[in-house]
Amino acid sequence: MKVPLFNGEVEICHKTWSELEDTGKGNVRFCNDCSEMVFLVCNDKELTSAIKSGVCVAGHRKTHDKKWPGPITLGKPTLTGGE
Repeated sequence: MKVPLFNGEVEICHKTWSELEDTGKGNVRFCNDCSEMVFLVCNDKELTSAIKSGVCVAGHRKTHDKKWPGPITLGKPTLTGGE
């Protein structure tokens, strides 16, 4: 399932932020399942940078949804419209 995030959209991963390994850097965690660093993005600029870098991201949904409290792990983002 894809969800909107700032100026893009991402496919939701089965992992949650709290399940990822803490790296000691507040906005970066490690996923042992896919062996990738996951970056917490907080705005359009950070998401655009992540898209260009091809990294996995986590973020807060634009709309409040009780099913998704706190940061959610998302995966590889793309710009809305497929750019």
